[in-house]
Amino acid sequence: MKADLFECPATSRTTWYFVRLEAGDGTVGFGECSDAGALEDVEALVGDVLGSLAALLGGEFDADMIAGAARRATQPGDLARRTVVGGLEQALCDIAARRQGLPLCKWLGGDGGQAVPLYANINRSAAGGRPQQLAETGLRAVADGFTAVKCAPFDAPVPGMSTPQAGLARIAALRTAVGDGVDLMVDCHERVPLAALEPLLPAIASFDVSWLEEAVPATDLIGLRTIRDASAMRIAGGEFVAEPAELEPAVAQRLLDVVMPDVKHAGGVLSAARLAHAFCAAEISPHNPCGPIATAATGHLFAALPNASVLEFAYGEVDWRADLVFGNEKVANGQLALAPGPGLGVELDTTNSRLHHVRTFTL
Repeated sequence: MKADLFECPATSRTTWYFVRLEAGDGTVGFGECSDAGALEDVEALVGDVLGSLAALLGGEFDADMIAGAARRATQPGDLARRTVVGGLEQALCDIAARRQGLPLCKWLGGDGGQAVPLYANINRSAAGGRPQQLAETGLRAVADGFTAVKCAPFDAPVPGMSTPQAGLARIAALRTAVGDGVDLMVDCHERVPLAALEPLLPAIASFDVSWLEEAVPATDLIGLRTIRDASAMRIAGGEFVAEPAELEPAVAQRLLDVVMPDVKHAGGVLSAARLAHAFCAAEISPHNPCGPIATAATGHLFAALPNASVLEFAYGEVDWRADLVFGNEKVANGQLALAPGPGLGVELDTTNSRLHHVRTFTL
């Protein structure tokens, strides 16, 4: 039994971390724990978390056993650790589904087979963040078949503009470029204090924004109420949440329209599924600014959910990302075609020169 950790620098902003687990019977599974911190921290956490999961790898295990082990391996308030748990849990689910000869979506209880609708998150594109550059990236995404795009307009400064001015200029340029027939989402990343954001909400809404994401934490009921009272825009959030109880007040009070579980940050596929199933009346749009392994896992989760609407895809970062999985990430016309094989249906090409093998953990 062993585990391998791989690092893959993609852009100056993005580094992907992948794990490969090999169970006692030789079955292999893959997971992704990107956005868990610096490499040395991720390496230490993988080694520590594996100690909590090692007992599973020696025998047979089912979804309940995986979910229980993953919950025990997490620690309250430690997002980095939970993200690493999420990557390793994905690999365990991949192994379990492969053993049964089922695509992960069917192992999760779904029908499978359908293509997954995507929206283009263009914020991580290497093209740049000036309003016109963002608009050009959005236009390319639409030309590639995406009918929805998302930007994070307040993330970076523009010389000569305040943060609010820069944000509004980006949204305006993007809407003008893509036209009225394309859905436009705005992710605030909590970059603008609510007191400064509130006066901007009517202007943001005037661009026919489909949803406003992470303007305040999804657990901040006062902040969510302020946004709700100031604008008719739908409100999205929940990417860092692991427990349904954290979101229940916001959903119950109709302050959160779109719930965004993340298979990494929630602590794995099963934890993200539990969040989604807890809010059957809400729209589910999984958070996924990720590499090809977490995207495959999230795509299968999406296909198993009755109330999922559209899946995030990190558009325009690098043109070689599908090479990491032997070209088996199939994105066309704004849709992800799930690979038909068992488990994730994709395997990490561990010989790819863009991957750096960090360490082998022997269990």
